[in-house]
Amino acid sequence: LDAAFEDYLARQPQLATRLGLKQGGDRWNDTSDEAARAEVEWRKASVAKMRAAFDRAKLSPEAQVNFDIWALEAERAEVDFANRIYRPPFYSRLYSAHSQLPDFLINTHTVQDVTDLKNYIARLRGMPAVLDLAIERTRASQAAGINPPRFQIETIIAGSKQLTSGAPFGDGPDAALWADVKAKTAALVTSGKLAQGEAD
Repeated sequence: LDAAFEDYLARQPQLATRLGLKQGGDRWNDTSDEAARAEVEWRKASVAKMRAAFDRAKLSPEAQVNFDIWALEAERAEVDFANRIYRPPFYSRLYSAHSQLPDFLINTHTVQDVTDLKNYIARLRGMPAVLDLAIERTRASQAAGINPPRFQIETIIAGSKQLTSGAPFGDGPDAALWADVKAKTAALVTSGKLAQGEAD
C-alpha cells in the first residue's frame, strides 16, 4: 500500500504539498473528466492487485483497517465519478474553484526557498487553465439542469471580482494573491535566501 500511495501522490500534487512534500509543487491537480476516470480505474486495479497479493484474514488488525480503507476509497471514487455532474466546480462561495485555488496558495503553499517561490509562481500562471476547466465543467452541469442557488451565484461573482480588484490589476490595496507573493518573496530576501535584485 505504501507504493500505491506514492503512486497516488504523484498524481495529486496538491495533496503532496499539504503533506509538506516538494514533488509536483509547480502543478495543480488534474480535475478533468479524463483524469477522474483514470483515477477510478487506477484505484480499482490497485485494489484488485492488493486482494490478489494479501489474504485479509491473515493480516494484523491494523493492516486489515488499511486494507479496508483502501478498498473503500476505490468504491467512493467510483460513486463520486458517477455523480460528478452533480458537483459543478462553481457552486458555493467557500468551496468553489475561484476561492479554493487562492486559499491553497495563501494558506497551504509555503515558501521556504527559491524553489518554493518558483513553484508558487508556476501555480499562479497555471490558475487560468484550471479555472477554464472549472467553467467548462460547470456549464456541462448547467446543461444537465444542475444549477447552484441564485444567492450562491451572486457571492461567487462577487468573490471572483474581489480576487482581481486592487494592485496589480488597478487602483487600491494589493489583491490578496499579490500581497501574498510579495510577502513571501520579501521573507526570502530578509532571510538571505534570495537576492533583492532577483526579487525585483
